[in-house]
Amino acid sequence: MIYHSVAEIFEAINASHDRFSQRVQELNEAQVARRSESGQWSIADITEHLAIIDEQVLMLVSKLLTRAEAEVKARSDAAIFPINPVSLQQQLEQARTQKFQSPEATRPRGGVSVTDSMARMNKARAELSALRSRLERIDLSNTSFPHPFFGKLDLYQWLAFLPAHQERHLRQIEQLVNAPEHKHQA
Repeated sequence: MIYHSVAEIFEAINASHDRFSQRVQELNEAQVARRSESGQWSIADITEHLAIIDEQVLMLVSKLLTRAEAEVKARSDAAIFPINPVSLQQQLEQARTQKFQSPEATRPRGGVSVTDSMARMNKARAELSALRSRLERIDLSNTSFPHPFFGKLDLYQWLAFLPAHQERHLRQIEQLVNAPEHKHQA
């Protein structure tokens, strides 16, 4: 996906979050606790991981935005700062063929309910949305921080990472839900 504005990125963030929320709310306790045959993350674990990521990206965006604002005076009028097209296409192509090992700090600890993880995600998304007007008034293309797998991402790419990452895990959830042995439990 190519984004041409912060608004477009936020639309994707919100749409992805809505799809994810709706899907996990449809599942029962047995479904969210089930693991694949290989013993990888359960749906509850995936949801906890996404809550951790949302919180960490929120802290990163807030910190980098504050730093960028200190370096460059933000526009004081209501005009929205235009951005160059933003895409993670190269990184997403790489992600399709690779399996990633989540860094220790973003791994689920377990024992957290989907409801609690979703509440954390909702809180982080609300706080991120509160930053939107500030994100729209300054050029953030030169404000970057390295991603553990994709290398240096600018702040716009970090925002675009959120829905891409959530969609990746939503596909994993669908695989878990649709696994043959899972259908007998549903």
